[in-house]
Amino acid sequence: LPNYVSQYSRAIMFADDTMLLSSNNTAEALEVNNFIAVSLAQDYCISNDLVFNEDKTTQLIIGKLKNEVTGPPNIQTLGSTKHLGIILDEKLSWNYHVDSLCMKLSSAIFALKRIRAISTDEATRTSYHALFESHLRYGIIFWGGAKQENLKRVMV
Repeated sequence: LPNYVSQYSRAIMFADDTMLLSSNNTAEALEVNNFIAVSLAQDYCISNDLVFNEDKTTQLIIGKLKNEVTGPPNIQTLGSTKHLGIILDEKLSWNYHVDSLCMKLSSAIFALKRIRAISTDEATRTSYHALFESHLRYGIIFWGGAKQENLKRVMV
């Protein structure tokens, strides 16, 4: 797929997740490139007996052209999307990602308190690494540069 769409978009693939990245200086050229890249990806999937799930396919527009660009037919344009566990939004603010992370960490803290009350220190420590630290560390190289307010919410 990366070679198949390379003239119009850059394909980033990991396991069964694919992201097409397109850029251009004009809204019209960006729309054309997006349409062609998505069409080529659909054709590629059909010719290689793969499923292209339009229901899970979304478009996120980042940059000054976001209000001028429309998406390909049957592709939903969103203000944020989740890719490989990282929530990206159109402003790259990390607010949605940190909101989601705080909910996960809050649930982990509740579970850790329960585990600590009924189990050993070793079990609590193991649970901490599995339930809390793994979420905290995942993708921190990306969102770790977020605004101080977001970092304080996670670290406090």
